Amino acid sequence: MMNWLEDIPEHFVRTYDRPFDVADFCRIMRASGLSLDKSTAADYLITNPLLFGLTDGTFVTKASVFNGYTFSFKPTREELQAGAFFAGHRCVPFTDFEKLPIDFTFVYRGHKLKKKVCQFKSDVVLDHFALFGEEYALQYIATDPACTNLDLTDIDFVVPNMLQITCFSISELLSDGLKYGDSIILRIMDWDEGIIALDIRPNEKKSPFEAESDEKTLWYKTLEDGLLSSFDRLGPGCSIEEQLSNVFFEKRDILDSIECGSVEEFLARSEKVSFEYFGVETRLWRAGETVPAVGDWNYSENDVFSKNDFLILPPFVFDCFILDEIFARNGDFESLPKMIYPRDFSFQNFELKAVLKELKTRAAKLKKEYNSFADYDNISLRHRTIVLFQEISSLMYKIDTAVSNLKAMPQQEMVILTQLYAHIMSIMQVLAVPGELSEDYDMLEASIEGMEYNFDDIIDILNDAVARQHNNSYAII
Repeated sequence: MMNWLEDIPEHFVRTYDRPFDVADFCRIMRASGLSLDKSTAADYLITNPLLFGLTDGTFVTKASVFNGYTFSFKPTREELQAGAFFAGHRCVPFTDFEKLPIDFTFVYRGHKLKKKVCQFKSDVVLDHFALFGEEYALQYIATDPACTNLDLTDIDFVVPNMLQITCFSISELLSDGLKYGDSIILRIMDWDEGIIALDIRPNEKKSPFEAESDEKTLWYKTLEDGLLSSFDRLGPGCSIEEQLSNVFFEKRDILDSIECGSVEEFLARSEKVSFEYFGVETRLWRAGETVPAVGDWNYSENDVFSKNDFLILPPFVFDCFILDEIFARNGDFESLPKMIYPRDFSFQNFELKAVLKELKTRAAKLKKEYNSFADYDNISLRHRTIVLFQEISSLMYKIDTAVSNLKAMPQQEMVILTQLYAHIMSIMQVLAVPGELSEDYDMLEASIEGMEYNFDDIIDILNDAVARQHNNSYAII
């Protein structure tokens, strides 16, 4: 029963088709058997990546925005020769970002396209996964059942010249006249289920020198202007998908059009927007510019650092330290807070008592399900992870408490630090569950090793920058 109740909000944000506010959400949840207070409901809605927030305090789901949305792409020569296309990033940002490209259902004139495995040059495939982020492209490709031979954890791994990938047959479209230069026009029929209808849009140009339609020109200009504006207002966001989805939402009156271009073609023709490095990731940004860590979207000179930003930690962080120090190393509770929190962090008595109480409560719960034999293989990886967490969080705390001008800090190194913190937290969430891992051990170990390497690259640079600002704050009398 509890699992069913917990699924109700998830189902709601994946399917609800009208604007709503916090009160509406609470009312609908109560009617479904789940009682939520307004504060909890507001937190859930504001942070939910499947929703867009409107200026009047209401929300709309991505499902309601993108159901019926029209977009397009042009098949490559290689795909036409193979008689099939692979989805790759072609459906970004119109579809559910939690679904893999092979999980979509494409329908042509009432018939579901059949899947087939084809082989293409690796650079062709990689180019069409770039909107997931260059750093994640291979990981997405490796989830394809046709690519099970790719071992990304192998230290000697090299991308092969050719890649096999699951594709969708376009034999019917070819029989109906689809040719090179034509577009496949797509329409989201069911966002939640990932059902997409497609059709052929013949190439409007009789020759390469012929001007495109005014509608197509407006489409590309609107997308470019929308992205450039969003960089100033919203920054780099959490992903390229988020950057694009915001623009396609805000400008849908023009971009949701049968005369649409494609994101791929836009990036090939735009001189103002391109893929740029953002720490260890990539984002869309102004061509040739470095994506900064700090901008108008996340910085205010009036911002006051709150110690609560570091005091309040997710329960899984506590669990990782309990499993490592208490169960694996026979440590004691009194020493745990100093290990969990940054080196320069100081507790008030009531804070320390609250933390110790939470640790003991969680330890009692973990003890009931802990099996040292089942957890044996994870102990060394978990310890390595929390040691890196200690280093990262201590450096972040030092910057937040000692630096007065974040814009003067090395921006790319700041970006990498925040990305490392987010990644280490996601790994700790996996390792906080004792026993058999739900994810590949070798992949996690490779991730930790890469993060250690990246942290070693930035720690001295950031420490030096903190020291310079600290020294400059003193005046000679």
